[in-house]
Formats: sequence, structure tokens, C-alpha cells
Amino acid sequence: MSFANMKVASKLTLGFGITVVFLVIVLVIGISRMAMLNDAMNVVVNDRWVKVALSNDILENLNIIAISVRNVALFSNKDDIAKQKERILESQRVIGEGLEKLKKIVLLPKGMEMLSSILEPRAKYVESQEKFIRLTDDGNVSEANTHLINGMRPLLAAYKGRVKEFIKFQGGMLDEAAKLASESYTS
Repeated sequence: MSFANMKVASKLTLGFGITVVFLVIVLVIGISRMAMLNDAMNVVVNDRWVKVALSNDILENLNIIAISVRNVALFSNKDDIAKQKERILESQRVIGEGLEKLKKIVLLPKGMEMLSSILEPRAKYVESQEKFIRLTDDGNVSEANTHLINGMRPLLAAYKGRVKEFIKFQGGMLDEAAKLASESYTS
């Protein structure tokens, strides 16, 4: 039976059927593309961004510790000094929690290596902080200040350097994931 010999109802049914098939094809393609975009955005939002945010929180808390240590060296009021010591302990806790979270979610070998490289300078810096606090508690302000300048500052610089390298690496991974998400949208 040729198309010309078909009844109008049959032609309309065939035309409608072909249209529905094309709509289903477009729907399947659209859903699959949306799924790809969703996967790419999940990597950006739930993986890469979290790592960058945690890393920046660590850096921010390192800065809080540095300011608080300086304040302990400058202040003479025991209540003010006690508040600064509390800030140091709180920031140490936040940094520790952030590092523990990162250990669980950093999966790439280079990222794990970089994260591990932060731990040694951290341990040395925390030990140096404790020494500084002991010296100030014992009233050895001059020795504590010397330790701050000659002992703690180089350790802090090394520690912050490692954290910044990690942030740069994770930021690059975030940029790459965002670029892939954008490409999945445009293609």
C-alpha cells in the first residue's frame, strides 16, 4: 500500500506516530544530557568546592592562630591573654577537623600526597605553639617572643606554604570540573 493510496485518517495516524517517535528521541537525548550536566555539577558542588572550602578554612584558622599568638605576646591583661589562648585552641580544633574531613574525601594520589605533606609542618607548628604558650605561662615573655620570631614564624611560613599549594591544586581541580560542566552544557 503506497502513501498516496492511504486514507486521510491513516496518513494522520502515521504522521502523528512519527512525530511521537521524534519527541521520544528528543526527550531521551535531553534527559541524558541533563543527567550528564547534573553529574558534572555534582562534582563541582559536592566534591571540588568542599575541598577548596575546607582548605581555605584551614588557612583562615592558621591566620587566626598567628594573630592570637601575636596578641598573647603583646597583651599584659591575663583575661585578654586567656581569650587569645582559647582562640588558638579553637582554631587548632577546627583545623584538625578540617584535615580529618579532607583525609576522607581526597582520593587522587597527588591530592593525598599533598595533604600528607601538610601534616608534618602542622605537627611542628602545633608543638611550637605549645612551647610558646608554656613560656608565656611561666612568665618567660622575652624568651617566648624570641621563640615566636625565630621558631614559630618559619614553621608557620612552611605550614601555610603547604596549605596554599594544596589550595592551588584543589582550585585547579575545581576549575577543571567547572570547565567540564560548562562543556557538557554547551555540547
